[in-house]
Amino acid sequence: MDRIALSPAVRGQGLGPKLYDEASQLYADRDVIVCEVNTKPDNPGSHRFHQRLGFVRVGEQDFTPYNKAVAYYALNLG
Repeated sequence: MDRIALSPAVRGQGLGPKLYDEASQLYADRDVIVCEVNTKPDNPGSHRFHQRLGFVRVGEQDFTPYNKAVAYYALNLG
């Protein structure tokens, strides 16, 4: 899956956490869920959201010369 985004009109209604709850149930046989969040251009709201859900930043990647960078986050399901 790539690029999950919620309309500002529905933010704060618990839909993001529900999506991850469903993913956690679907992949209950796995140890971890991972995602990437843009750092260039930065997406501070997504960083806060994932950290609030318990995701831990585990790495970064800069995609030069494309002027793009991401942070990788992992959520332990165990």
